Amino acid sequence: MYKDAEYTDKDGVHYAGPTWLANSGGKVVATKVNQCIPDTTAIPWLLLKATSNQGPGLFGAVSFIQRVNTKGGLVPTAPGASIGTLADVPYTAEYYFYRPQD
Repeated sequence: MYKDAEYTDKDGVHYAGPTWLANSGGKVVATKVNQCIPDTTAIPWLLLKATSNQGPGLFGAVSFIQRVNTKGGLVPTAPGASIGTLADVPYTAEYYFYRPQD
């Protein structure tokens, strides 16, 4: 997760769950509410709802997350070289985080 257009200032990490963990210690875990597939060559756009928030700061009050403008990320269609081969499947996307107004 980067907060600048040059991808040099990293705010935190995103991993399975889906989960986001901020460098400041805040964390949000979400679950899928809905999806759409505007581009069949990329993973779906998602609407996610926060299921848990921990810590202060960046993710403490997040209630919804959108993943849009995806590129790549589809599961490979060709078999691997051997059983158990792992495939690196890169993708890019924009994530928008929403919280209630103060």
